[in-house]
Amino acid sequence: MIRSIIPECQATSRSWKVVYTRSMWERKTTQLLIQKGIHAYCPLVRSKRKWADRMKTVEIPLFSSYIFVHVNLKEELEVLQAMAVSIS
Repeated sequence: MIRSIIPECQATSRSWKVVYTRSMWERKTTQLLIQKGIHAYCPLVRSKRKWADRMKTVEIPLFSSYIFVHVNLKEELEVLQAMAVSIS
């Protein structure tokens, strides 16, 4: 029988990690990770933006190019395999 490289206690304990994403991909990356079953969080703030003809309230990421994930070691590998991310 082949044993796992990751000890069982480390494979099940979860911790919060910061994930660096491509610029302007915070929401897209968060949605992709959630679809994979990984708990991801992208904090958003409302901001008023002015165009030539109107003012609009938009939601923008609180931290540009960063999201947060709550993962164990196995899930961390899945996050690293996602498009355009690296864990800090």
